[in-house]
Amino acid sequence: MHTLVHLGAGRCRELDDHLAMAQRLLLVEADPQACQQLQARTAELEQVEVRCCALSPEPGQATLHRYNLPDANSLQPAVGLLRLFPGLKPRDRLALDALSPTALLEPLQLNEQNEHLLVIDLPGQELPILESLAQSGDLHHFAHIHLYCGIEALYESGRPATEVVDWLAEHGFDLIATEDRLDPDQPCWILRLNRLKLDRIALQYRLEALEAENAALKQACDEQAKSTAGLQKQLEALKADKVAVVKERDALASEHAALKSARDQQAKLVAERQQQLDAVMTEKATLVKERETLSTDHAALKQARDEQAKSTAELQKQLEALKAEKDACAKEQATLKSARDEQAKLAVERAEQLKQQTSARDQAQAKLDELTKTLEQRTQAQTSAQAKVEELSKALEAAKAEADKQAKLAIQYKAEADTQTKERAALQAARDEQAKLATERQKQLEALKTEKAAVVKERDALASEQAALKSARDQQAKLAAERQQQLDAVAAERAVVAKEQAELRSKHEEQSTLVQSKQAEIEKQKAQLHETQSRIHTLEGQIAESDQRQALMNEEMIKAEGQIELIKDLLLKGDLQIT
Repeated sequence: MHTLVHLGAGRCRELDDHLAMAQRLLLVEADPQACQQLQARTAELEQVEVRCCALSPEPGQATLHRYNLPDANSLQPAVGLLRLFPGLKPRDRLALDALSPTALLEPLQLNEQNEHLLVIDLPGQELPILESLAQSGDLHHFAHIHLYCGIEALYESGRPATEVVDWLAEHGFDLIATEDRLDPDQPCWILRLNRLKLDRIALQYRLEALEAENAALKQACDEQAKSTAGLQKQLEALKADKVAVVKERDALASEHAALKSARDQQAKLVAERQQQLDAVMTEKATLVKERETLSTDHAALKQARDEQAKSTAELQKQLEALKAEKDACAKEQATLKSARDEQAKLAVERAEQLKQQTSARDQAQAKLDELTKTLEQRTQAQTSAQAKVEELSKALEAAKAEADKQAKLAIQYKAEADTQTKERAALQAARDEQAKLATERQKQLEALKTEKAAVVKERDALASEQAALKSARDQQAKLAAERQQQLDAVAAERAVVAKEQAELRSKHEEQSTLVQSKQAEIEKQKAQLHETQSRIHTLEGQIAESDQRQALMNEEMIKAEGQIELIKDLLLKGDLQIT
């Protein structure tokens, strides 16, 4: 045997037997005192390794319960053992760091090519340690197990030996023998790993797993069939929906085409209306320009009329001033004429006086002689009178010249008055013509205003019609946008339906492929199951044969034990001598 691992070695009374059985020993003890004694005992043995540590399925803190009997020490309280042995007394408790079995065995690197022995003497911890070893896969590295376990559970959390042995039997270990010579209440259960049994158990587990998997596959197949039927129904429903959607799409396409045609007609009508509106706007712009031109001409005519009226008023004022001046001249002429007439009358009177004086002179000439002294006086008076006459003559000539001048001025004034009268008549004729032209312009302006009102009215009507057309166009555009949105939504929904159909088809194909693969796998599993069953039958035959051989070996061992007992008896009696 290659390696022997003793868990809970204590004082290891079996050390000599261990050394005889195995090439390498690992002795594990949790009690530091017992471990120290064991280390001192095996110090010179190179093949022996002593580890001082507590074992637990989960590493961490653990408490060692120590009693007055060292072999009763354990990590679990000895509840049943205290009842069985009243003299057993707890001594103390020791806190230790616990190590997992896996961590303990990992450095040993055990393999199944060599045979190994596991000795377990862990009261109350047997089954948890074994379960931990089985879980880590280290249990089947050992071909032999020596289990020290009470027939009854003597420690807290402990299990009866039968339960632990049955558990080991379930994991491929056969009970070979039981030794109770050291302690009948806690015998040593000797077990050996039965590879065939282990394989049979593994095959049984695999068979159960295959049956479970087969049942699961069958259930999955049934569910797949149900799912396929459901998918088929969904596919048929989707096909019906697709037909409905296609019909709706065709209807919407027709409606869209009609709306598109109506929109085109509406756009064409709007374009025509726009052209008419542009033409009207152009004509309106032309009319506005003509109106502006007429307004400019009207303003110019109005300004000319105002200037003409102003000129006419000035001419009227000049005419009235000339009339007044003419009247003044006529009055002055009348005054001059009256003065001339008075001068003429005065001249006549002076002539009459001159005649009288001449007559008097003639009378005086007659009396000249008589009145010599007074003649000079008279001559001087005559000279003075003659000077006065000359002065009066000069004044008369001056008056005549002035009268001629005034007559000439009167003629000139009359000519000027005639000219002014003619000019006034011409101005009056021009004013009448301007008034007539202004009347015509006013009529044209009123006609233009009427035409403008008609154009404005037509423009307002066109604007209203354009607004109505624009509103209708906006409504048509809005309706077309809504229809387009509906078409887009239908297209998107159709794309989603197509995608879902593709996904369902893909899933259906995948499910079909999966069903086929599962069916193939089921057939393969059935073949493997049939092969496994055949192998099981073969193994069962081999096991039966092995059991038969084992029974023969047991009989031989019994015979050998009987012979050994006979030899012992002979040795005890001293009848047999050994040379």
